[in-house]
Amino acid sequence: PPLVSGAAGTQDIMVQTPGGSGANCFVQGEGGSYPVISPGIVTVRTGEKPLEITCFKGEHMIGRTTLQPRCKAGCGYPASASIPMGLDPTSMQREIIRINQQYR
Repeated sequence: PPLVSGAAGTQDIMVQTPGGSGANCFVQGEGGSYPVISPGIVTVRTGEKPLEITCFKGEHMIGRTTLQPRCKAGCGYPASASIPMGLDPTSMQREIIRINQQYR
């Protein structure tokens, strides 16, 4: 099947966050920033630069990945992205500091 679907120069990408369904994700690329809630499909503009995908769920879960274009001149990206979710160490550190300050 072709990589590019929909309008010329656009592509649908399935965004999944195993173990973190319902995460708010943002796909950033040459064509702008595209929001999507996982699991979900987002339509992006194809380009020569990588797509950066960042997902958040709740206050402490975060996941990131990068999709590389399959060739130069906007040929397309992989059809799906699986973003593993994990604890955000910086948010956990802030929470520990907040809890410690409560008990002083």
